[in-house]
Parts: sequence; C-alpha cells; structure tokens
Amino acid sequence: MNIKIILGIFLLFGITTATAQQSSFIRAQDVSAVQQQDYLLIDVRTPEEYQEGTIPSAINIDVENDAFRSEVEKIDKNTPLIIFCKLGGRSETAAEILSNLGFTNVKEIEGGFEAWRAVQEGK
Repeated sequence: MNIKIILGIFLLFGITTATAQQSSFIRAQDVSAVQQQDYLLIDVRTPEEYQEGTIPSAINIDVENDAFRSEVEKIDKNTPLIIFCKLGGRSETAAEILSNLGFTNVKEIEGGFEAWRAVQEGK
C-alpha cells in the first residue's frame, strides 16, 4: 500500500477523532430553548463573577479552581452540559477538560455570559 494513502488514512482518522471530542457551540439566543431539554448549565467563572449575575438555574464550578476536576467528576458523564464563562476563553478550557474526562455532550455558549446578557437586554 502506498505510504501517502496510509498517512492520509491516519490523518483523516485523527481529524475525525479530534472533532468528535470537541464541544459544540450554542447561540446565546437559543439557551432558553435548550435549557428545557435536561441540560445542566455550568457557569465556569469565579464565585465573585457568579455572584454578580448568572443565567438562571446555572451552578458555579470555577474552572480556574484546583477543585474543578473533582467537582465535575461528581456529574454523570452522560449528562448533557451547557458551559459558559464571560466571553468564551475559560469555557473552551473547561470543555477540553470535560472532554478528556469522558463527557460526551458538552455545549459552550458562543460569546459567553456577555452574549447571553446582550440577548436578554435586546441588544
């Protein structure tokens, strides 16, 4: 078999596997509709940010806290999750951790809490 074909197959497999493990995004304006579908909403910001305001029904598990992994490991890995931070950077980190821990259904709010708040304010 040609080496280029073999390398192509491995490359394709690697891309497919990596894509399958990444989280997907949900638009801020669609959060309310998706919340009705048994998703667990996780605010991965700091407790201080959480106290300043969050999306109703969200629980706070700070991705920058050393206890993040142990806290999320208490959640059933098949539970559908929606995660968010302020703008999206920390939720990307959280999504990677969750994927590595075996969570299979993780959605990030595109644009984070600020995008969700803008939708709520009609901006």
